[in-house]
Amino acid sequence: DLVYSWGGGRHTIVTRCQRILSSYKQIKDIAQITPLFFSAIKDNKLGLLNFCLSLLKTQNEQRKLMNSCNELGLNAFMIAMKYGQRKPLHYLMETRRDLFDRNAIFVKDKKGATAVHYACRVDASYLILDIVLDLYREAQRMDYSKLMFLTDNDGKIPYDYYSGRSDGRTVKWILANCFGDIKDEKERLYQQLMLFFNVDKKGKNKMIDTSNCDSGSNATLNGLICSYFKLIDVVDEKKDLRLAAYCLLYLNKYSWSTIKLILKKVRDETQLAQILSVENGYKRNILYCVCYSNAHRHIIEYYLNEIVPDNHPCLLYQDDYNRDTALMRLIRKHGML
Repeated sequence: DLVYSWGGGRHTIVTRCQRILSSYKQIKDIAQITPLFFSAIKDNKLGLLNFCLSLLKTQNEQRKLMNSCNELGLNAFMIAMKYGQRKPLHYLMETRRDLFDRNAIFVKDKKGATAVHYACRVDASYLILDIVLDLYREAQRMDYSKLMFLTDNDGKIPYDYYSGRSDGRTVKWILANCFGDIKDEKERLYQQLMLFFNVDKKGKNKMIDTSNCDSGSNATLNGLICSYFKLIDVVDEKKDLRLAAYCLLYLNKYSWSTIKLILKKVRDETQLAQILSVENGYKRNILYCVCYSNAHRHIIEYYLNEIVPDNHPCLLYQDDYNRDTALMRLIRKHGML
């Protein structure tokens, strides 16, 4: 824990660990070295990586260290991906390829996450993601578009790990480079949208349930939604119904023109009733989210006057957390009756 910790004394702790390990005549258990080894990868310290390997006398021991996992099931390759360290990646795969087992690229940690998941975690992650996707392609594991939908134990895909702190370059790179194997434009747009609207096993989606998204991703997603719903003639019962609902939940306070575009594609009142009943991860339906947000008054009036039937249950829905209804929200927040 001391080796992994941050703070002003970190360098001193690492130096002291090196001194202690150097005094040993023999390393009997590689577990004595692995924290320092993984810390070197995390901090981009190639000299420290060489030092750790030099403590082991045989190549078999060095190979065992190189391909070991920490208590979370992360190996050296995954840690380099997680922290966006390209030099340690090159060290593992090229400089010491005699020790590195390339099958370690494709393993999962104890959460079921892959290197692709962790490659999406860091800022400017497309630089790292490009590396791991090429490795998967060389091994002929699967198409890029399918790699983007690998799930961990919680049902999260790689994009769910994306921090969203950049200007949207990573998202644009993924959309431009990972869906080229899908030739049909409508299917490609559908899969790209599902990248944003993946719902995990807890029923949560980052685009609908959080604000953890950069402006670049928001602009990109708005464009995809508009393009897809312009292409379809009518909402497909099996494929598009929940997607339409997710888009409306996401757009609750954004583009009015796109909201109207989606709703015009709804086939009938039965479909509309189903869409209006879809809830986000906090069990809130579309009407409640619109009333809860700072949506413009004309958007609220559009839903109430033209979309929501007078007898639809969403009008009387009571939020579990706030203990209020859409009607109460309208009166309290928007002064509407």
